[in-house]
Amino acid sequence: SDDLNGPIKLLSSHLRPMLIDAWKKKRNTMLSENAERRRSVLDNLQKQLDEAVLDMQLYEKALDVFEDDPATSGILHKHLLRTMGTPIVDKILSSLDRDNKLKNGMEYEDSEEQHAQLSTTDRTFLAKDLPGQLSSKAQALVEALEGKVCL
Repeated sequence: SDDLNGPIKLLSSHLRPMLIDAWKKKRNTMLSENAERRRSVLDNLQKQLDEAVLDMQLYEKALDVFEDDPATSGILHKHLLRTMGTPIVDKILSSLDRDNKLKNGMEYEDSEEQHAQLSTTDRTFLAKDLPGQLSSKAQALVEALEGKVCL
């Protein structure tokens, strides 16, 4: 039995350090690539949020025309928040999901379908899939968007 295991032990003792080194190099390369992609995802999110907030502020200024009529003003403000807030929340949740996957070393491909509007179910799923306290805050954001609670 020892004679049969001898060559295997020699081979494994020779190959193991090389395989471990190759694995460590590949892992470090992947982690550094993911760190760069995470930085890019978060920078892109910041730019998109800045643009969206500026757009929302512009439209909000236009609503000042209706401040004499509180009923109409309220309806238009809700509509503005709904129409401008939904894409913002979608961008936040998609970016946080991408960032979380990259942080955990998972492969993540950017596709056109991720830029489409998410459904309520998709938003809830993404929010619940985030880690820890971030998940509870994202769920509160989704509930506020849906009108279930006010932040």
